Amino acid sequence: MEKTQIKSESKREKIAAGLSIVVALILSLLKLGGFKLTGSHALLADSVHSLTDSISSVLVLLGLYLSDIKTKKFPYGLYKLENVVSLLLSFFIIGSGFEILKKAIGSSALLKYRTDGLIIAGFSVLLSLILGFYKLYISGKTGSPSLKSDGIHSLSDALSSVVVFTGIFLSKTHPATDNISGIIVVVLLFFAGGEIFIQSLKVLLDASLPESDMTKIIAVLAKFPDVEVKTIKGRRSGKYAFVELSLVIKERLYRKAHVITEEIEHAIKNRLKGIESITIHYEPSEESNVIAIPFFESGFAGKIIEASHFCLFNEKGKPLRKIENEAVLLERGKGVTMVKELLKNSVDIIVVPGMLEATGISAIIDQLFEVKADSSLYKKFIKKCR
Repeated sequence: MEKTQIKSESKREKIAAGLSIVVALILSLLKLGGFKLTGSHALLADSVHSLTDSISSVLVLLGLYLSDIKTKKFPYGLYKLENVVSLLLSFFIIGSGFEILKKAIGSSALLKYRTDGLIIAGFSVLLSLILGFYKLYISGKTGSPSLKSDGIHSLSDALSSVVVFTGIFLSKTHPATDNISGIIVVVLLFFAGGEIFIQSLKVLLDASLPESDMTKIIAVLAKFPDVEVKTIKGRRSGKYAFVELSLVIKERLYRKAHVITEEIEHAIKNRLKGIESITIHYEPSEESNVIAIPFFESGFAGKIIEASHFCLFNEKGKPLRKIENEAVLLERGKGVTMVKELLKNSVDIIVVPGMLEATGISAIIDQLFEVKADSSLYKKFIKKCR
């Protein structure tokens, strides 16, 4: 992910979290004022709920600042601090639910019906909905789990305000609806807090990526017919995903195999949002990597075309066969003839004792085969090539 994009997303997250702090504080004070006017225990509990929303936003903002830090001791970043924050948010949400439960069960209905209480509850619903959907929108753009949980918290605040509004509206004829509305709010909070707790704990324990994300990765790999998948691993840390792949690539040249891995990485990052890094371990298929050792009657002079024959080996050094270099006897088309014969015998690597001369055919050979100029490796093989 580009650094400029990361900075831009981080700035949007911080603005959203900062705005949430201010709005939640205003809502908390409004609901507290509504309690003073009406005596509604549900409205008082909802005021506490909004206060926890504000506190949770402070924690989110703190987590966002800390998650930008990378040090020598933490080279992978402190992304999981966001998940720690989300875990703390779940406790705040569940804790606020218990506060509402105590108020709803432990107090008698002393509600004074007032229109301004309805206005405050209605305004709280609207503002909480706007704030919640705004934070979810930003978290969807940036992938921030803590901002997402904070957005859910704001929506739960809106739902609880709906219940409070209903309780106040019905309290004129049924005073007990205030306490009943508080109990309903508790249920909403427990569901929201429980989900956030479970999701945060999964990330902190390095659980696998969701099945939907793994399916997307598999779908990308299925588009590469020369790739065999051995293992796929993925986990999240904060809002970012880390993916590890172990692949078998049916490609003769290592450099071309490397190009394939780069294409895979690019395709996965395009399909799956919030990828921090993809680690790909790849190996050639068993039928690839035939090594050709050219034998020179008069010594090596920088030209493979002068070899009298080639000895072929597998990667473990086991002799496969010997092929004559018929091209050496030709007057024209020597290079093309030799290359065709090497390709016909599925040669992947050519080992020579020194550097090749810069000629047209050497450039073609370098494109089609992996050429290793290694005198010690050449000597090891040439003993079996005479």
